[in-house]
Amino acid sequence: MSWEIDFVLRGQSSSMVGDGFKVFHLFPGAKASMQRMDPFLMLDYNPPWEIPPSNRPRGVDVHPHRGFETVTFVFSGEVSHADSSGNFGTIGPGEIQWMHAASGILHKEYQSEQFTREGGVFHMAQLWVNLPSHCKKDPPGYCSILRDQIPVLEGGGGKMALVAGSLAEGEEGVLRFVNSQSHDMNAIHGPGPVCSPILAAILDWDTSEYKPVLDIPSHFTLLALLMNGSLEGKHEGVNAGELVVFQSAVPYMNSREEYERHHRGHNYLSLEARPGTKVLLLAGEPLGEPIAAYGPFVMNSADEIQAAFEDYRNGRFGTLGFFPQ
Repeated sequence: MSWEIDFVLRGQSSSMVGDGFKVFHLFPGAKASMQRMDPFLMLDYNPPWEIPPSNRPRGVDVHPHRGFETVTFVFSGEVSHADSSGNFGTIGPGEIQWMHAASGILHKEYQSEQFTREGGVFHMAQLWVNLPSHCKKDPPGYCSILRDQIPVLEGGGGKMALVAGSLAEGEEGVLRFVNSQSHDMNAIHGPGPVCSPILAAILDWDTSEYKPVLDIPSHFTLLALLMNGSLEGKHEGVNAGELVVFQSAVPYMNSREEYERHHRGHNYLSLEARPGTKVLLLAGEPLGEPIAAYGPFVMNSADEIQAAFEDYRNGRFGTLGFFPQ
């Protein structure tokens, strides 16, 4: 079987997050609820934006999170981070910040000191990934994933940077999603510290001859964000700034037996695109747990949301009074 498009999303208008991120909000929304996009909660996309030099970093000031992870992808420019656990770092093009908010954290994000001073094109996306209920009370954590830590699969006129998840090459060059604990000697593992089965990869087309094929379980949520260029072949007509939401088997399953059958099934995603196209590909196994979300907190019940606000008001998320550069 092959993955078919369910629908395509495009942000209707941009809005500012703080004064440093000019984003199109892609989901959640009326057509793509958190339940439909499970385990993904939110995706904001900041298309290329020319920013003049300045002496004051643009960004988002101190704010809290609990119950999920924030994953920031930078394609051009630089983003700096600091949090109440004492973590800080700066990432540039092709790099990622992965913050495990879990039991609660304060953080702030700014364009780096160097980028602020020099200016340039700023281009990024931020994804929120839900945590399984048993991970929501973990201690918070953070890592900067740098370019030299990310395996790149090259060949056939393009390349794929594997940010998170594991792939093994199967018959006829098909890349098969495998469990991160797999003992497959051919598996390649992305450095993203995932807490549930997730794939995150960045694909670049140098020529139209690049035609990657991936085998992804049919019950996963599968998304493709186009950042440059356009798709061709069976997906022709999808252009930069649009998010493809593929047709997952989960919403159509009525029994455990049907779930197990789909879980074992193979769904092949074949992508064709024009030279210069860049795609952020995301796939994840739905958690299937209750979602209670309010502002910067995502838990499993209204009582847990109330507890998050109380802990935040009582200073249990720590403090963050400076921003190291």
